[in-house]
Amino acid sequence: MDDLYVDLLDLVKFIENEVMKSGALTVCTEMLRKELRYLLLLVCGARTWIHMDEGNDVRNFFNRLQILITNAGRDLQLLCDIGSSEQDRVSYDTLQKIWLLKPDMILFLRLLPKLVRAFGVVLSADQVPAGYIESLIDNLEFLLNYKADFVAPVKEKLEVIKRILKILKGFLPFMLKYSNFESNEFNNFCNHFTVVTKKVSCCIALLCLADELDEDMADCISFMLIDLLQSIQHAKSDIISYVGGLKLLHPTIEFTRELDVFAGGFVHFILEAPMTKLNSWSYLPVYIDHVQKLQISLRLLLIYILCCDIHNESLTIFDLVVNEFWSFINSLDNRETNEDLGKEFDLAISRLVQKMEPMASKILEGTIGTQKPALPFSQIDSLGCVDLVSQNLLRLLDHRIDSIAPVAHQIKVVLFDIKNFKPFLEGNVDQQGKREEVLYVCDRMTNLFVEFEYIVDMFVLKPSPMRNNQLDDVIEEIRFFKEVVEFSQIFTGKKDVPIDCQASKPSTPIINEAVVGLEDQIEILMARVIGGGAELNTIPVIGMPGIGKTTLAKRIYNDGRTSDHFDIQAWGSVSPRNTVSELAQDILISIIDLSNDIYKSKEWKELDYLDLLRRQLYGRRYLIVLDEVWDSYIFHELHRCFPDNHKGSRILVTSGRKYEDPLFDEPFLVRLLTPEESWELLQVKYNHLRLCTREEFRKPPIPNENCPAEVGKEIAANCRGLPLAIVLVAGFLGNLEDDSDWLTITEEAFSSETNRDVGDCNEIIELSYKKMAGYLRQCFLYFAALPMSTEISVSKLTWLWVSEGFLRRDEVKKPEEVVQDYLNDLMGRSLVMEARRSSKGWLKSCHIHDYLYHFCRDKSKAEKFLPVASRFEDFVLDKEDLILYIPPISLTRTMIYSSEPGWHRSWKSPLPKEGPFPFRGVKGLVRVLDLGCINIGNTFPPKIERLVHLRFLSLQGDMTVMPSWISKLWNLETFLVKGTKSEVALPDTFFSMEGLRHAHIDNCTFSDSNLSQLDPLQTLSTPSLSYDKGNIMRSFPFLQKLKCIFLESWGHSENLGESCNRFPVLDFLNQLESLNVIYQGRVLLPCEFNFPSNLKKLTLSKFRLPWVEISAIAALPNLEIFKLLSKAFEGEEWNVSNDEFPKLKYLKLGNLNITRWNISDDAFQSLEHIVLQNCKLLTEIPSEFGDSCRSLQKIEVFMCGETVSQSARNIEESQQDGGKGKFKVTIQNPIRD
Repeated sequence: MDDLYVDLLDLVKFIENEVMKSGALTVCTEMLRKELRYLLLLVCGARTWIHMDEGNDVRNFFNRLQILITNAGRDLQLLCDIGSSEQDRVSYDTLQKIWLLKPDMILFLRLLPKLVRAFGVVLSADQVPAGYIESLIDNLEFLLNYKADFVAPVKEKLEVIKRILKILKGFLPFMLKYSNFESNEFNNFCNHFTVVTKKVSCCIALLCLADELDEDMADCISFMLIDLLQSIQHAKSDIISYVGGLKLLHPTIEFTRELDVFAGGFVHFILEAPMTKLNSWSYLPVYIDHVQKLQISLRLLLIYILCCDIHNESLTIFDLVVNEFWSFINSLDNRETNEDLGKEFDLAISRLVQKMEPMASKILEGTIGTQKPALPFSQIDSLGCVDLVSQNLLRLLDHRIDSIAPVAHQIKVVLFDIKNFKPFLEGNVDQQGKREEVLYVCDRMTNLFVEFEYIVDMFVLKPSPMRNNQLDDVIEEIRFFKEVVEFSQIFTGKKDVPIDCQASKPSTPIINEAVVGLEDQIEILMARVIGGGAELNTIPVIGMPGIGKTTLAKRIYNDGRTSDHFDIQAWGSVSPRNTVSELAQDILISIIDLSNDIYKSKEWKELDYLDLLRRQLYGRRYLIVLDEVWDSYIFHELHRCFPDNHKGSRILVTSGRKYEDPLFDEPFLVRLLTPEESWELLQVKYNHLRLCTREEFRKPPIPNENCPAEVGKEIAANCRGLPLAIVLVAGFLGNLEDDSDWLTITEEAFSSETNRDVGDCNEIIELSYKKMAGYLRQCFLYFAALPMSTEISVSKLTWLWVSEGFLRRDEVKKPEEVVQDYLNDLMGRSLVMEARRSSKGWLKSCHIHDYLYHFCRDKSKAEKFLPVASRFEDFVLDKEDLILYIPPISLTRTMIYSSEPGWHRSWKSPLPKEGPFPFRGVKGLVRVLDLGCINIGNTFPPKIERLVHLRFLSLQGDMTVMPSWISKLWNLETFLVKGTKSEVALPDTFFSMEGLRHAHIDNCTFSDSNLSQLDPLQTLSTPSLSYDKGNIMRSFPFLQKLKCIFLESWGHSENLGESCNRFPVLDFLNQLESLNVIYQGRVLLPCEFNFPSNLKKLTLSKFRLPWVEISAIAALPNLEIFKLLSKAFEGEEWNVSNDEFPKLKYLKLGNLNITRWNISDDAFQSLEHIVLQNCKLLTEIPSEFGDSCRSLQKIEVFMCGETVSQSARNIEESQQDGGKGKFKVTIQNPIRD
């Protein structure tokens, strides 16, 4: 036996190494190679069990085979040595001899039951039978291709047999693996397999050996093939009973791809005969899709039988349906195929499918329960997630990246699957009352698409066959679930109209915060703030989260009595991540203009801000509010900046804890609201929110029929006097449908009332969370990825959400508008709070309550939403808890640095002074990387070059040159760089970043060589531009927002006909709407502006020009917002003529040395809002704003003289006298003589 194995192996190697290399490989030689390969497998297995052959029949077979192989090897070797062309003849002769032996090869199958009992599943019991079938399939293909004319009379039957053999080969290994080797069913199956394969072998041998196929021979072979097909078909019931035998012994077979292949192959096998007959009729194939539904149902039913059904109820249904299908197809013999028969067929198949309906729920639940555990991807917004995957995969194909070429076909397959799956997802996702298993299918399919995208992204980073195989595995599982979806639709029907859980209603911005109650406490606290002794007092305002500490402090801060009493007012929001210097700067912003260059110089140290604050407060009566002090340490560090001037200065500190500290006076404890105050606040808050909804969607104020007074009072009482709870309930109720039962629904939030702490709002937030649409939920939870107790820039939030793929596609609105809608919706639910608004009235920054932050953080963990690395240690120490799922797939795609509370005490210098930034924690699949709070040194970390999936990148450091490899980040959309030293030189490759939309790089410079057009770029800051370098901006034709530095450029002007200071020409930027310009250079006159006529917003700083030069700007036809800051213009008097600034709505003058401001009656005809800041020399605001400017609505005055404040009040009186009751004036920190 060993000699035979060696001879076979040598012959196979000879053919593969010598014959194939010589180019002499023919069809016959290739067929011989395949046969020898199978014989090698057979002999290898036989060596382990040949001793069990009691009758020596198998030994005799191998002896004959030994002689055949020895002779064939000798003949082929000889012919190869002499270069003869007779190899094909020798190969064919050897094949014929093997074919003569082939029917006897089946002898070993008689030993199969005995073998598996002795050895279990060994090579002979598993691979050899499958290999034998493979060799038969190869023989059939050889006949059908090489001897096509010869076998033409029986070609159709051979094709059927080949198809059956392929199906049998597919599920045979599985059946042998899980068989009950002691059962009669197993013996019956082995006997059946032996009979079938021997008959096939005989037919093949006869056809291969015959020289011609005369009529008698054709009839003989045709008879043999018919007999063979009948043998296969008649074994159907035996195989079904064999499956029952499998089930009795193996009640816990796990779902695998092998099981899926087996189930599909088995169903095809037992339905092969009726399907063959069905396909032969011309009319009935029209209804083939109904048969496919039957096949899908049977396949899933079989998987359920093998994995779940220990009582075999399903096996009975399976057997019944198959038998009835066979019987029905047989009953159609000799029937005329017409429309009536088609309808009868359609009805019969439908009835067969319906017979499985009693098991439908169990089948669906069972089959999906057999799947491997899903990767922990979030399913908060399945529809948006699938859309994002589709967009990302299409993006990969569009970029034609070489590395994805090997998987391009798989990507196209999955894109097609996504397209087909979306209607099912739209009809079922976010539906109340949907069956749990249907929702699971939605989640699982979404999970698979995301998993596929992850693997593709890893393939882009590092192509490998392993990744390719992983993609195939995911595609196979997607196919399985596609059939589950079809099965679900058969029995559960379809939803044609997608309905979000709670669709957002169109809303308008929420401008004012409704405040009710605590009037008695306001008066008590006010008495302590503006009364008492002359010494400095620190008053702690203490209370549980959500009780209204910040609201109370704001009421005191904004009260007119406060501004009249104190010389200086300043507010500081304390974040756990604030350093003392950062908090000092936050306070100073309310007192002085920190935009002055002196405060930004390299020499300006942290202690300088503390000293500056102390000097600004020295000798003045001041009120400082420190909101949400979480640790007395930071207050102690800051307290030395607060001089005791013995003028009655006060520090108001809000905190959730009581400190035993000598620096603090007696704490002021904020009480809960009374039931009456709670009901009043609920009404005011709800009615305020309803006014923020467009009129056609607006609900009636409460009390109303949905919420009569007694119901409203009970709801308010359940909030136990906690203002946060009342506000949240109001926001939740404001988004309910009109016919909702308010009390019943809100009782769900208070279901555990007896055990609920007064400050526990989790159930209320949870109720509001559940009623939100998926896309809104993920936007809400995203706040957990951002720093706590911090104002969040809406611009940055927009860039982040776009990078994460959170925004639903909108063909009309820009992403910035969509984000405003989302935030307005969240504010309408009282989940997000406004911090500041921009000059155009849009939300500029926002924040959430700390309580809501903790809810978002806990909910994100529970929902496995957006695994985020946010701690300094995550980046430096590479802790294992950063990753929720161990490789091969790391789920962290968002890394936003925000340190743990108090990090600045232990990390005085966050990064090592030498060496590169240790990026061990940054993973290759990251899409969002925000290191804007860390100084990464003087070079760009080289590892970033490999992060090709980045879409958002924010860095801070001392770098002066951007590397050329930055263009390799072809996915990058938002790029933020805060340079802490001097200019940052951009490489030529910057212009090839085709995906870049937002680039904000401090003081950057361009090379003017190798320029190309960067069409996608929409916002840019802050390039330094001279007149000669201005043409660089032609590379950005679709720029919408620009912040830049103008450098002095003296030269001849064609327009002026003389030399002047020529500023860069920008009038060709037809899409530019917002421009912010800072000038660096000497004051040179005259000068020349060239701004685009479509400009809507303009900010100028440090030009120090005389007011006469403003005329070119005053004529801009579309200018709506104009800010003059930091000595933009100089001179005592500014005169504005008629018809200047025709569309201007917002005007801000900051840090100017203007003394007199005069306007004509018809100037500023559209002006709505005036802001004056730090204009200390200005005497008054023109009275014409009170008399003739009827569009004016608001004046804000900060750090200006008392006469300016008085003129603002006079204008307010004039406007009110003219009938404008909503005119508003804000005055803060007036400069007193």
